[in-house]
Amino acid sequence: MNNPNVVGRNQGKQPNRGTNRSSKKARGYTITVAVVGVLFVTFFLLTFVSQLVNRFYKPLRTEFALYYEDVDSVLFKGVFIRNERQITPDGFAGFVNNPSYGVVSYTNRCGAKLSIDSVIAVVYSDELQIANRKKIEQLQEQIDALVDSERFIGMQSEGEVQSDAQIGAFAELLADSHLQILKSISEGDYEKASSYKNEYLSLRGKIDASRKTAEEIVSGTGLEERIDQLQHQKRQLEGTLRSSLQEVRTSEPGYFVNNADGYESVLTFDNALDVSGEFIRSVIDNPTLSVNPNVAGKLIDGYRWRMAAIVPTDRTMGIFVGSSVNLRIGTYSRTVSAEVKVSNVLGDGTTLLVFECELLAEEFVTKRVSSVRLLLDDYSGIRIPQSAVRFDEEGVRGVYIRNGSVLEFRKINMLRSEEDFVIVENTERPGYLRIYDEVVVSGKNLYDGKVV
Repeated sequence: MNNPNVVGRNQGKQPNRGTNRSSKKARGYTITVAVVGVLFVTFFLLTFVSQLVNRFYKPLRTEFALYYEDVDSVLFKGVFIRNERQITPDGFAGFVNNPSYGVVSYTNRCGAKLSIDSVIAVVYSDELQIANRKKIEQLQEQIDALVDSERFIGMQSEGEVQSDAQIGAFAELLADSHLQILKSISEGDYEKASSYKNEYLSLRGKIDASRKTAEEIVSGTGLEERIDQLQHQKRQLEGTLRSSLQEVRTSEPGYFVNNADGYESVLTFDNALDVSGEFIRSVIDNPTLSVNPNVAGKLIDGYRWRMAAIVPTDRTMGIFVGSSVNLRIGTYSRTVSAEVKVSNVLGDGTTLLVFECELLAEEFVTKRVSSVRLLLDDYSGIRIPQSAVRFDEEGVRGVYIRNGSVLEFRKINMLRSEEDFVIVENTERPGYLRIYDEVVVSGKNLYDGKVV
């Protein structure tokens, strides 16, 4: 007989088959999630590492090619040598030695070219007379500027309003006048600044008039009232003036200088080629000798002058008689071209040089001795690191630049080579390095067309 208990036990175990299948599915899902998680973390880490590499690891180091200029020079003291004549008018000594006799006012700027019988100075009773005469001159300049504007406005009232092009031209002149005012003030030349101020006011009035209609112009500008005020001030000052005590004139033509240093008859244009190094050193140490009290200044014969200087011999290589050099003299803003007339080695490591020049400026006539910079080598171009210079397969010298994501080879013409950098020609020729190119300074396995 069958045992019912056995059958009951077997029947009770049958539901376990479904449970096993559910457990297998759960384990499969867990494994899938784990794999996906690992893949996601791996992708995140790879992305993060890739960003770090791109940010901090650069197989190529680059710099932009920039314009560069420099000057190799030597600084020294130079002695001006010219044909000069002292001005000694009769009776002038008394006014200089005894100020109670009067005050001297020079009427010309240093370096001004004078003709025969030109007035170089006027003696007044006191300094107030000089100041008032100066104010009168300034007032007259302002009046002239306003009259010019008034004349322009009169022309406007009779015709059409000026075009935009004409107004633009006035505006450019106005801006230039403003710059000249600022420049003159920075240089301490307030007389020139005052002159440019009058020009500025005249242009300002013309611009305002150009923007008005004929009816607006006729209705009044206020210029006439301002002119009347200035003329009234001028008449009041003129009423305070007295006659000058004496005028100082020159009997010869020349370029005027309002001072003398005693070397006028010692250092001449003709004997400049025969001066000794010892004498030039003495002039540099003592640039002024005693001057007769009746000397009112001096006249320079012509615009040509010579200069003697002592320069270290090791800085004069390549400089010989007849060669042309460039000088920077004192505070003069422009470079002066000169010819070497004498080059004598003195034996103590120095050389006596004598230059000749044909440019006369105010800065060159007021002093006997001046600081001078001899420009030995003036060069400019594109500056790049020495490490950037390479050679292509054909042995051509050049550099690699990065153009987007591709390297390109650009040729260069060397102008100057130093330990850390080189100066190359700045040219627009195709295939050559240009300003602002991104130059490869360091990198491996470089070649034209490489993708980076």
